[in-house]
Amino acid sequence: MRLNYKYTVAYAVISLVILVVGFSIEYVALERSTMQTAIGKLRKLNAKVAADLAAQKPFVQPNVSHQFLDKQPANWPKEIVKKRLRWNPQLQDSTQNIAVTTLHAIGSRYALVTSNTFIISPYTIYWEGILLVFAWTFIFLLAIVIISSEILSGYILAPFYSTLQAMRNFAVHKEEKIRLEQTSTHEFDELQRFLATMAEKAKKEYKVLKEFSENASHELQTPIAVIKSKLELLMQTDLTEEQLLKITSINEQLQRLSKINEGLVLLAKLENYEYSRTESLDLSGLVHETISAFEELAEMREIRIQAQITDGVSVACSAELYRILLNNLFSNALKHNQDGGTIEVKLLPQLLLIRNTGDAPLLPTEDLFGRFRKGNNNVKSVGIGLAIVRKITEIYGQEISYQYADSWHTIRIKLQ
Repeated sequence: MRLNYKYTVAYAVISLVILVVGFSIEYVALERSTMQTAIGKLRKLNAKVAADLAAQKPFVQPNVSHQFLDKQPANWPKEIVKKRLRWNPQLQDSTQNIAVTTLHAIGSRYALVTSNTFIISPYTIYWEGILLVFAWTFIFLLAIVIISSEILSGYILAPFYSTLQAMRNFAVHKEEKIRLEQTSTHEFDELQRFLATMAEKAKKEYKVLKEFSENASHELQTPIAVIKSKLELLMQTDLTEEQLLKITSINEQLQRLSKINEGLVLLAKLENYEYSRTESLDLSGLVHETISAFEELAEMREIRIQAQITDGVSVACSAELYRILLNNLFSNALKHNQDGGTIEVKLLPQLLLIRNTGDAPLLPTEDLFGRFRKGNNNVKSVGIGLAIVRKITEIYGQEISYQYADSWHTIRIKLQ
């Protein structure tokens, strides 16, 4: 949920609570005011009746009664107010009735005057009106909150969105510094300072890591090349069979070391997004080309390659990276296959599928895409080929999956 939506919901809830409390207070005040007004009128009516009695004037008041006393009652209060529910013959319903009794001195005697009236609760009279006013007020406030939230959020959060876009465009391998829009909001200013500091720190760490990787790769390749040349010279001399086998084993391990070095350097470049160039690649043609390159190796082990390639399939990616991806997948399909086995290749507009026969992997399927993870320890591989494949698919937003069932290894790549 967007931040301004959360603010809108919060303001709407607060407005609702305030309205409920406000209208409750207003209702109680209205009811109290109605009661006090009625009591005041009855008090005045009692005073008028007492005045008429003192003047010996006749009066006709159906809701007023009086009683003469010879002496003043002891501890008699100024007035007595009684509230009770009584049957209202006009409304044919039980209604709140208020009776006010006051004591008046008339000559040498005293008169108790009692008047009463029915009060219709504001709830009965004004409930629909109050509810309607409440609903329209809430709708009006909610509309104001929503509109103002949309307008103000676009202005207040503009530095945030600008910063977010700058961070999306940020890349550690680019030379230019990150550019952040200036803001007068303290919190956004602190965020931008922190991000700018972290971006510069990331650039420095990337530069150090890149230099280390390049230096390590260069420093490793030089002694490897020297050792290989020395081994080749040794292999050309008169050697016993045992010596030749040992030198051959050393040469194989040296080649493996060279491949590990090359693979790790490539992975480092992929993880640092140094291969940002994309083009419209004819994937159908590249798959055909890769199959042709591996056909001779497959024939040596009597492995059949069955291909179902849809013509005209293209993807937006680097031709160099996808060539590495296909080479790794075909190489794995050969290494983890059995003599006389089969490799199936299927290319559809949205799917690349490569299957091969072979023994079950020794690792869980979810671990096979990790570095230095090999499904079969007997296979001579460095164990980073699938890690490179997965990283390439991640760069181009493609989904890769692996499955083993019924003696078949299956790798699927969703191209789109």
